[in-house]
Amino acid sequence: NLCEALRSRGFAAVTAASVLETERLGPVVPFCALVDLRLPGGPDGEAMRRLSRKFPGLPMIVVTGYADETPPEPPEAVFTKPFDTRALLAAIERLHAARPGTSR
Repeated sequence: NLCEALRSRGFAAVTAASVLETERLGPVVPFCALVDLRLPGGPDGEAMRRLSRKFPGLPMIVVTGYADETPPEPPEAVFTKPFDTRALLAAIERLHAARPGTSR
């Protein structure tokens, strides 16, 4: 479970299981997003488009089972299922370390 893997590295995770749920994330201000290109409730990539509008400049990592899909926005990285969870966590940690105001 990705949420458990993220928590083991000290990250909190907010999840959305559908395109509509991306609109209900509340007052969170994420430093990055893991986005599946196919979610119920909208066309491929719609969750990514909505997150991009809600959080301009938000770094996004695409996780998909469809290697031939093209993300609607430029992602920081693309992980095709099945993927190496350690490599995904390393990519998230790099984005976290690169945030403005974060000392390296």
